[in-house]
Amino acid sequence: MEAYSTTRTGTLGERVAAAAGLALALVLLRLPFRHTVRAARLARRVGRRRLDAGRAAALVGAVRHTARLWPGRAACLETSLGAVLAAAFLGRRLTWCLGPRFSPPACGISRLGPPSRPWPGR
Repeated sequence: MEAYSTTRTGTLGERVAAAAGLALALVLLRLPFRHTVRAARLARRVGRRRLDAGRAAALVGAVRHTARLWPGRAACLETSLGAVLAAAFLGRRLTWCLGPRFSPPACGISRLGPPSRPWPGR
């Protein structure tokens, strides 16, 4: 999947939250990783209600669309953390799953979703 999107998705509020979430994610990923994990845990606690799958996909699309404007790297780690933080700005909650992916092609992957849901491709 591409790291950026040319299609604008989400409402105006979601797009603003996506821009703020991506900006904060890019700053947090420059700090030691323990601070990033703490911020993700705090964002999960701040969000009161779960975000349904359709709205989560729109929020991730809005973060990817915003990432087009960033001249540096904005791949899966930045996108997923930005979506978690954007959801927290909207008062919603997303689960941030971070880990390796061993099926071909072997690469690191981060994704959003409930931990009980199987990984794509399994």
